[in-house]
Amino acid sequence: MALHSLVLNGFVIGAILSLGFYLRHRIHMRRRNPQDLPLPPGPKGYPFIGNVFDMPRKQSPLTYMKWLKQYGPMTYLEVVGQPHLVISSYDMVRELFEKRGSNYINRPRMVMAGELSGLGKAMGMTQYGTLWKKEKRYLSKALSGGPIVKRDYSGLMMKRATILLKAVVDRPQDFLWEVKKMTGHVVIEVGYGAIGDDDDGGHDYIDMQTELGLITARTVQGYWVDFFPWLKHIPIWLPGAQFKRDGLRWGKQYDDVRDYMFERVKKRMLSGDQGESLPSSFVRNTLQDLYAKPPSDPEQLKEDEAAIKYSSFSFYRAGADT
Repeated sequence: MALHSLVLNGFVIGAILSLGFYLRHRIHMRRRNPQDLPLPPGPKGYPFIGNVFDMPRKQSPLTYMKWLKQYGPMTYLEVVGQPHLVISSYDMVRELFEKRGSNYINRPRMVMAGELSGLGKAMGMTQYGTLWKKEKRYLSKALSGGPIVKRDYSGLMMKRATILLKAVVDRPQDFLWEVKKMTGHVVIEVGYGAIGDDDDGGHDYIDMQTELGLITARTVQGYWVDFFPWLKHIPIWLPGAQFKRDGLRWGKQYDDVRDYMFERVKKRMLSGDQGESLPSSFVRNTLQDLYAKPPSDPEQLKEDEAAIKYSSFSFYRAGADT
């Protein structure tokens, strides 16, 4: 009798939770689409879980090409209430993200990569708000103007271009690799003014970047916690919580590298010569401007330093994809 009652109670609780989830989803959908406009076509999903089994876990471009032929340039899916729109048309991407960019400025929520593994404050994943605005402002000011780039970084680019030409003459069969290496070196040196240091036995920023690239690739492969965000709250000692243990470990690696590279430049900026002996770089130049006219509020200064730290690290990580 007790077992029967327990099973019945469990069934009732499950039914109530399912109904609550469904109602919440309907209310959310109504708010997002108050005029009940038709959605783009896409594969038919299941109740509650939506298109969980349709989302590609590997070789996603092949799946997107298949959807392009089957559904057209836009494919709509929902995964546990989370909407996904796959756009397979360059002209449509320009129309939505350039001409109407302010409507779609926010990033999708990526729990494993953005919240557990610490990538969420990189500009590519930062949600629209104060931090995102600061990061964008600092990057735009330091890198978007041709005269600024020529003044601050032309010497570095000439040096790296000369090294590239010599390497191509000596080893023409390694042309593509040398171009990739040169581009990565330029990006890192523009960001931090060096590709390594001799502190504490030496740090090679290229090797550090490569290791973080491997971590990034793993975090975006797709985890159940991305579809069921409440899983991020389960204890790390539970069986099946390896994803959370991995995420926390990877997040610490990201934080350690990001903090080390930024603090090393900041420390020199606060020293006797105020960083004048440092080569020109995004971090050095931006901190120099900040410290020349610091905000009166100490908390505001910390926020500005954090924005420079996160934006420079976004720039650094971009070197891994060149």
